[in-house]
Amino acid sequence: KQHMYLEGKTIKQKSGALDLHVATTGVDTKLLDALCKSNGLLADSLGTPLAAEVIATNILDEPTLQIGGNSPNAIFETVLNIRDGVISTAKETPTTVELLLSSELTQHLLKDLGPVLSDIRSVSQPIQMTILNASSSLDNDVSKLQATVQIDIGEVELDSGSITMRILPMFNSTHVDSIPATFDPIHMEITNGVIRYKEFHLTLDNKYSIPYSGAINLV
Repeated sequence: KQHMYLEGKTIKQKSGALDLHVATTGVDTKLLDALCKSNGLLADSLGTPLAAEVIATNILDEPTLQIGGNSPNAIFETVLNIRDGVISTAKETPTTVELLLSSELTQHLLKDLGPVLSDIRSVSQPIQMTILNASSSLDNDVSKLQATVQIDIGEVELDSGSITMRILPMFNSTHVDSIPATFDPIHMEITNGVIRYKEFHLTLDNKYSIPYSGAINLV
């Protein structure tokens, strides 16, 4: 019941390297999750189907992939290198992603990146992610994950049942069902599968500022 459309060409260079330029639509991200063994992360964060354009060089030896695309929940652009069983972003070339908030995104990605992020129920703009110097083993070993990440969330509404809401009576907030809040940009370093945050602030009800910092071991 699903259809994927693919067109493109390969070019053999004088050096013997094989390059590829391809455009595709209707890609099922659940299929990509199965191939990448990513446990549903792509489908939950990007949605499905996916459309993308790929410009790849030296695909038979050490590929470099320039990829841009969109899906129901995302717009993204990246440059990836594959070397010796490791996939990595090109040095000093940012991977940029815009994500629309969904319950699947909250539970699968945001919750893993920080407990307070799982309290978000609506945002005023797409979530912006910038990733630098990321690398991961192709065998999905989280202990080898490295990256520098910035997440810009901005203005949000927090869930009325969240931990943040339960401490609000001490602030005498007039909001009952949900509370407006604003996130500072979140900067994190991931080293060997461990996320370490620079301190950032969550401002509640335009009055109260809560600092957050710490570490999360993804392994």
